[in-house]
Amino acid sequence: MTKKNLILLIFISLACMANAENTKKISMAIMEFRADNTKTTYGKACVDMLSEGLFNTGLFTMMEKSQMDRIARQHGFEEFNTIDSEQVARLGRILNVDKIIVGSITYIDSYIIDVKVLNSSTGEIEFNTRRKITRIEKLDETIEIMAVAIERHYLGYYNLSGSPDITIEACYLQPFSQLHDMVNSGTGLQAVIQFNFPFDAPVCIQGITGYYIFNTARDSLEYFYMLPAYLCASYKFRLAGNLDFIPAAGAGYVFSAVSSDGSVESDGLYWQEGKNQYYNISMVSRAELDILLYDRWYIVILSQYNLFFEKIRAGQFFTAGIGLKMLF
Repeated sequence: MTKKNLILLIFISLACMANAENTKKISMAIMEFRADNTKTTYGKACVDMLSEGLFNTGLFTMMEKSQMDRIARQHGFEEFNTIDSEQVARLGRILNVDKIIVGSITYIDSYIIDVKVLNSSTGEIEFNTRRKITRIEKLDETIEIMAVAIERHYLGYYNLSGSPDITIEACYLQPFSQLHDMVNSGTGLQAVIQFNFPFDAPVCIQGITGYYIFNTARDSLEYFYMLPAYLCASYKFRLAGNLDFIPAAGAGYVFSAVSSDGSVESDGLYWQEGKNQYYNISMVSRAELDILLYDRWYIVILSQYNLFFEKIRAGQFFTAGIGLKMLF
């Protein structure tokens, strides 16, 4: 147990070191968001959520909104969503910030959120990000994605689409109950492709496959291999800027190859006369912890419970593993 804790500590330390940046903090001010064909409160919500999201990255310092409004009005600025370069440069000098953000939320069959980051010295647009949502309930999540896009731009990473993510995982397999009467623990490789909130769905979709090798528990069994194929619904919880928790659950099939001598001793969870290949309906639940290493790379620590059915009997095994995730 001590060795496992040491390995986990090393991975977390590497993640923290890779995520640490000595970059000078960038000062920012966010203007009022223009609300077109929708409630003005949505524009105010965008400003508040974006300000919080950018501040939480640790890369930016945000000017307090009431102080910014007071200073701007004292110098004759009444409209704060301008993108006129001369006006932006003048306001930037007055506020003494590096960047000024202007944005809008517009409703035309769906909500379109547009954010522009302007250089406060020149008034030129340095970065622009736009997102579309069909339900206002997804506004918080969308603004968080836009804050990450701005952060990535100023860290020097090019913007990612956010879908899909691909993970390769090395697994330790521990059978129990009836399956443990046939096989002992084993190892395997697993691949996970995750589509993040496809088609504006409220959940992510995971496709999981792999190759498992169990050590046989009976002399009459020569080998026991398994190929899973699962489709799961998952949801991503952001615990910190470099830490995500993703629970998932789903169903599918497991395909098994069992070599047996056909003796009575071989009789177990699977055995059918003259048959050594099987497919079974299966259910899976899993939880993974994603730790940001660098840019688009994450270390994944996972636990997974697998349950499959054969007539009136069921097989169960637990999967624990570690993997590497790449964002696209």
